[in-house]
Amino acid sequence: IMNTENMNKEALIEDVTYTISPLIHVPFPSRIAKNLNQYTKIVNIGGNTLTVSFTSTDVLPSGIYSRRIFSFLCKSILLSRRKDQIINLPHSKSQFLKEIFKRKTMRSSSRHISKQLKALTDCNITINYSNSNYRSQKPYISIKLFTGDCSFLYDDNKKWQTEITLSNEMFELIKNTGVPISEHAVNTFTSARQIDIYNYLKWQSLKLTHQLFQEYEELPKQAHRNIYNKLVYKINLNRTSSVPIELQSILEQLKTPSQQIINGIPIKYIYYLFWAWSCKKCIDTLDDNEHLILNLFKHFDK
Repeated sequence: IMNTENMNKEALIEDVTYTISPLIHVPFPSRIAKNLNQYTKIVNIGGNTLTVSFTSTDVLPSGIYSRRIFSFLCKSILLSRRKDQIINLPHSKSQFLKEIFKRKTMRSSSRHISKQLKALTDCNITINYSNSNYRSQKPYISIKLFTGDCSFLYDDNKKWQTEITLSNEMFELIKNTGVPISEHAVNTFTSARQIDIYNYLKWQSLKLTHQLFQEYEELPKQAHRNIYNKLVYKINLNRTSSVPIELQSILEQLKTPSQQIINGIPIKYIYYLFWAWSCKKCIDTLDDNEHLILNLFKHFDK
């Protein structure tokens, strides 16, 4: 369905933007459909049922542009850790579009983007779980993205504003359900469907990693002590000079009992990695440092 072989894999992992978890399961429509002003989808998540609806008096948000714009809004709120709904915008629309799309937009593209900005402004979103047991599953009924007059976003005859205000409900929704996704994927894939599939698969992978860590955390105290003793034994068994040069600094840090952070990774997490590797669990490593740690573990058995 999609080819990521030629994409920068590090960028896919490290360049982070955000969306909300309900849109991982039910994203905006993939394509612009004329006369489509209502779209509802129901999905099952474990024992829970999620219903997401988009309604509008005009066309619905759709395609790549709506996803990139919405991710920009989520990232602006979550990275700034703002306590209010105001999002600061660049001094001009051209700079605003450049910041979102990372390049200068063509005039034809600008027209399509303006249509999507209007569609997002006009859209009402309803999110409802059958079992709302957590804050992240709170229902939201027919909420808007913005409050106040936002027509300057899509109407070039209006004076550009340098800030925009999210609705109270949308601000709360982003705060409660925001999840990281790959900004590089959002900006590089040429199909909305590709973006949706990649985001869903990555979200599932992160969820499995979290579940695996929970499994480790719930082990009996004696099991944790055994993991620690086994790792210390293997660390002391290997001389620093006996491992490849790129692993020597890590091993040297591990040999220092007072070290709590190894190459930016908490020692507790390294115990978890050692347990998962020893038990042949499927580990979805997220960065180069984790790869190095696992390579060191593999070298212990040589």
